Amino acid sequence: MNIFSSKTIKRQSQLNGRRRSENVKNKIKLLKKPPRNLIIIDDVYTTGSTMNEIGNLIFDHCDIIVGLTVAKTF
Repeated sequence: MNIFSSKTIKRQSQLNGRRRSENVKNKIKLLKKPPRNLIIIDDVYTTGSTMNEIGNLIFDHCDIIVGLTVAKTF
């Protein structure tokens, strides 16, 4: 079930931390109300910009939100 839509944005891997946050700000939209319990999976966690933006969108709609990533950069 796809509940998000994102506008075309620059690749996060090509940006520094501050620009990553600006790159996703207001670019991800909810298509429909999310389920009450939701797991968000992201491939690589660098600054957390994508997770934070999605978390802000769904915070008031969900009882449980779990964020998982495959890898963390240092």
